[in-house]
Amino acid sequence: MLSPAIYALPTAKVTINVVDEGGVPVEGANVEVYFKLEGNRDNRDEGVTDSKGLFEATGSTQRFVGGCNITKDGYYASGCDYSEKYLTDISGIMGFRRWQPWNPSIKVVLKPIKNPIPLYMRYLGERSRLGDSANTMPDYEVGFDLVESDWVAPHGRGIHSDFIFKLEKNHISDSNFHDVLTISFANEDDGIQAYFSDKDNDSVFKMPYHAPTAGYKSSYTQVYRIDPDEIIKSPFRIDQNYFFRVRTERDSEGKIISALYGKIEGYIRFAAPSEIETAWLRFKYFINPTPNNTNLEFDETQNLFGSKFVKK
Repeated sequence: MLSPAIYALPTAKVTINVVDEGGVPVEGANVEVYFKLEGNRDNRDEGVTDSKGLFEATGSTQRFVGGCNITKDGYYASGCDYSEKYLTDISGIMGFRRWQPWNPSIKVVLKPIKNPIPLYMRYLGERSRLGDSANTMPDYEVGFDLVESDWVAPHGRGIHSDFIFKLEKNHISDSNFHDVLTISFANEDDGIQAYFSDKDNDSVFKMPYHAPTAGYKSSYTQVYRIDPDEIIKSPFRIDQNYFFRVRTERDSEGKIISALYGKIEGYIRFAAPSEIETAWLRFKYFINPTPNNTNLEFDETQNLFGSKFVKK
């Protein structure tokens, strides 16, 4: 009879290297590492980082490291993604096989919790308790009030056109279309700018703590196209984020005396399918209501919308 070791999966070993934003090792961080098995199963190895910020994890695995979770009090949780890039080959004989490279280092950055504050936060695309859906555009060009989280009158309760959405819909069918969405602003000094997060780090806090005070563009355009030859042009990137500035005012000397700053985590998704007249929008935004305050570190226990918007 053959030994059960003959059928054993190869063993993998990795070192999780946990550092802060300055590259300083983080001691005492809690680490969970997942090694993939068949289906949704996995092996888990867990422990804490040493004085050098290191934790060595081992486990048998069918394919690759299935990811990791890193937590520590005073820091935002982080991790590493599900990836085949860490393990590429197998060495050894049956029953004593190892994944190669053996013991690669996987760096994970922990961001400290600094000064979280109350903000308005909403994931546009959820429904309110009243059942209305604010993520469908009511017109081909329409303003959206970020503080009211509604379209401007007469389409909703909004007063300020913080974002002005303009749709150019050329939708022959859902497999043949060329749709363009443009975001512009009511004030000359309002604007938006892209921020691309680090693809190799999975921190729950993906963007800088403060919005920049310069570099904003007066408009932003997304093109979503599919043609009959199956050429697809999609504007959506998983590392895409944005900062924005609205309600900007200057004094007689041209100095900004008031502005509201905010951010959008993730990309602004839109689609203009045949079954609706315009398009639907989906994005997650945060806005600081205090003029000239650029802090966008959100205290999740103090959403200024309160319970106004809930999932259904």
